[in-house]
Parts: sequence; structure tokens; C-alpha cells
Amino acid sequence: MSEIELYHRAAKSTAEKELSYILNQHQILEKNPELKDKITSRHNMTFYEAKTGEIRVYYHRQRTIDEEYLDALLHKNKQYQWLLAEAYEEFEDFLEKIYAFHGKHDNNFWPLNDYGAATLSQLPNKDYEWYLNQATKKKGNPSKYIK
Repeated sequence: MSEIELYHRAAKSTAEKELSYILNQHQILEKNPELKDKITSRHNMTFYEAKTGEIRVYYHRQRTIDEEYLDALLHKNKQYQWLLAEAYEEFEDFLEKIYAFHGKHDNNFWPLNDYGAATLSQLPNKDYEWYLNQATKKKGNPSKYIK
């Protein structure tokens, strides 16, 4: 989770800088109405042709300041969505681990089928890793551990 928090801080800082720059450019354009609808950036995507070495353009895009601002916001949101997915996966892992912990410390906590082929007399000799392995075999979504 600490790594996710560090990525969040980096994404937030980068987005704030980019949005601040774009807003500053927007203010400049507001003061100069004749420039307001002008293209603020041009992008050529190119590659070198293998046989001749010539540069070939395969895509060209022009963006206004409003498009740049929207793109920056959308990019920030996509980064945040990815971080939420990462955090959810960490939560799932936590549920597996806590489920394994409870299974090891209270053999009545799990339904019998979660123990697989192990008999009740074998359970005290099993280590935490065995319980964790059994927990990861449990079928269903994360609510299976909560139930």
C-alpha cells in the first residue's frame, strides 16, 4: 500500500504541475482574445522508413488549450483508476491472509471443505503457508472470505 501511495503522490504532483501550466497558458490566451481559438500544440508521430531512412508521418494532431486541459484531467483519472485497481488487489491479498490466519488459529472457523484432504488430526501440524495455500484455492470472489 505504501508503494501505491507513493505512485499516487507522484501522479498527483505531475498532474498538478501540468494543469497549472495549462491554466497559466489559458490565462495568457484570455488576455489576448485574438489567440483564444488558436492551436496551442501540434504533434507529429513519425518513424524512420527501414529501406530509405526517410522520416514518415503516420499521425498528426493539433490541440487547443481546452483539449489539452481535458486530456490532462483524463490522464490523471486513468492513473487514479489504475491505483484503485492496485489497492483493491492488495485488499484481496489481505483477505486471503487474514482468512488463512483465522483458519490456522481456530480450526472451527473454516468450513471442512476448505481444508481439502487434510484430516482434523493433521491440522495442528500445518504451518501458516499451508493455510494460505488452501485459502487461495477457495473458489469465488473476495466476499467468500468475509462470509
